[in-house]
Amino acid sequence: MVGTLAILLGLFMLVPMTISIYFREVGFQSFLISAAIAIGLGVLIKKGFSTSKEPTVKESFIIVTLGWITAAAVGALPFLLSGTCPTYTDAFFEAMSGFTTTGATVLGDIEALSKGLLFWRSLLHWLGGMGIIVLFIAVLPGVGVGGGRLFRAEVPGPVPEKIDPQDQRDCKDSLADIRWIHCNGDNLALSGRDEPFRFSEPCLCHNGYRGHLH
Repeated sequence: MVGTLAILLGLFMLVPMTISIYFREVGFQSFLISAAIAIGLGVLIKKGFSTSKEPTVKESFIIVTLGWITAAAVGALPFLLSGTCPTYTDAFFEAMSGFTTTGATVLGDIEALSKGLLFWRSLLHWLGGMGIIVLFIAVLPGVGVGGGRLFRAEVPGPVPEKIDPQDQRDCKDSLADIRWIHCNGDNLALSGRDEPFRFSEPCLCHNGYRGHLH
């Protein structure tokens, strides 16, 4: 699961890269290099640690923890390679803050960021706000063995022994609702002459991770 998560995040990086290319920004290479690193790392993890064995409860907690750490480690790459964050520690903090929807930031002049980085920054906590591990396990097919235990390791409170089709349908319906709200938020942002990715993602993820200083 950890390897697949890294690969998916690498593919997600192609979206802000496309935005940077569209706006003719010079920093699109940072997304391309980051995507290559993330996908390469994911492939190595999948090949080195693939197994058909059902993970134990303890192993499930370890896998989920490594999933969050890997997500932040990979998500930090564009911040570091673009020079936005001077150290990897700052970049890791920024990415983890996004995935956990904390809203804290080490960046000073946020409005000076490129549109590609603003989108990536917003996308991180958009994914985090939906619950990246739960969404990954419940919605995507073929996640591998132990999906139910990984789900229980991530979700607090009593949960079923396995993920049934109804759970997957509920997650997909929730995702469809989020997309609908997101599109309406984008329309409101555009009507107010704001950039959509500065507005919609932070509001949906209920944190203070905005693209404006005020």
